[in-house]
Amino acid sequence: MHRGNVSSSLLDVQYEGLTDALDRVNLTRSFSMCAGIAFLGVVVAGGWHLYDLWFQRSSYLGWVGVGFLGIYVLVLVLGIPRILLPVVKTYNEQIATNRRERAAEDAVDAVLKGLDESKYSVFRNVYLGYGDLDHVVVGPTGIFVIETKSNRGTVEMENGRLKIRGLDEPKKDYERQASGASWQLKVALSERLQESRVFVEPILAFPAAAKVPDGLELRRVNATVPVRVVHGKDLISVIVGHRTGMSTTTLEACKKVVQDIVAERTSVNQ
Repeated sequence: MHRGNVSSSLLDVQYEGLTDALDRVNLTRSFSMCAGIAFLGVVVAGGWHLYDLWFQRSSYLGWVGVGFLGIYVLVLVLGIPRILLPVVKTYNEQIATNRRERAAEDAVDAVLKGLDESKYSVFRNVYLGYGDLDHVVVGPTGIFVIETKSNRGTVEMENGRLKIRGLDEPKKDYERQASGASWQLKVALSERLQESRVFVEPILAFPAAAKVPDGLELRRVNATVPVRVVHGKDLISVIVGHRTGMSTTTLEACKKVVQDIVAERTSVNQ
């Protein structure tokens, strides 16, 4: 099984950006606390006589000056770190989500290694200019775009729409996303090959889900090319069991195009 070169995915880029931002926020909080403590030390070490001039002019002016110094210390030591605490919490939540998403993609990657290596080619993080396609599989049974989701609840269909009960309710339209990803690849392959009869099957994979019903298909976005919804462990049976209308020659040409797309992205990154 051909394994495409794995370039840095958008998840990797997002993770690096999030961790860098979190480090900067934490550094700011630490610097503020240290600066406040140091300033308090200077104020205390200076002795009360440094403020005698204020009190000589006016007792009110003296206490106002001392009060402002105290407020400044509190802002540095407690105020700024407390204000930035929700930012730290948000970044930590985003990083945790990012880690779950990358773990889900790794789980799908491990499952796809079970495909017959002499028949199927697997590509990860295929970039077409609009975002990464998590996995693309090309083999004798067709071309598949796999969008991986890390949701951990029970996957169901309700009134024609995807519903996940329990943990991690979906925040995006997963069906539209998967259908759009398959369309992007279809257009790219058709344009490069000057071939209109190219079919790309969209799959939504939930390797961390508690349960995914067998045979679940979403047809709200595209009734002709439904989005198949599977648990990660069922990916191979769905791929191997599909029947495509494309010839072996067309499939081989499509595989070559995907290889070229991955190679182009790799050369740009280097």
